[in-house]
Amino acid sequence: MLEVLSVATVTVQPSPVEINQRNNKFWDARYTLRRERMADEAIHETAIDIMQSEWQRGMSWATGNEFEAALELAANAKARALHQRAARGGAAPKGDALHDLITEIIQKKPKITAEELYVELEQRQHMGVIEDIDDEFINFKNHDGKLKSAKTSGLKHRLSRIKVSKAG
Repeated sequence: MLEVLSVATVTVQPSPVEINQRNNKFWDARYTLRRERMADEAIHETAIDIMQSEWQRGMSWATGNEFEAALELAANAKARALHQRAARGGAAPKGDALHDLITEIIQKKPKITAEELYVELEQRQHMGVIEDIDDEFINFKNHDGKLKSAKTSGLKHRLSRIKVSKAG
């Protein structure tokens, strides 16, 4: 049979010296945090905007604690914005319809040159993606059906980038 042992819990009150040490440690950390937040221009300016907004609404800023709270709000807002930006950062932009068409052509003809690609695109006019092609521009329908333009002079760069991305 299992025996249950009971242990008495004794609470020891901290001494005044320990309380002062904890207090100093806490406020040192708060002052350091305040200095760091005030040194960050975006956080500092946002905190000032918060305080001005409160003042305009007739709220008091009689104590320094309110500025501390504004700094904290501003720091949290900045952290949230950076987090959201980072979350979107992993998504690579999608290629346009011309990029996809060139990729398709390269898959069939891996050694195609820019000049040969131009001829291939000319032959594909009015067959879906390519609307019109001339010496200056390639006009094409993008994935959303909207008409887009790309400079013909940039064709060799598109070709090179797509070949490099497929090789890597």
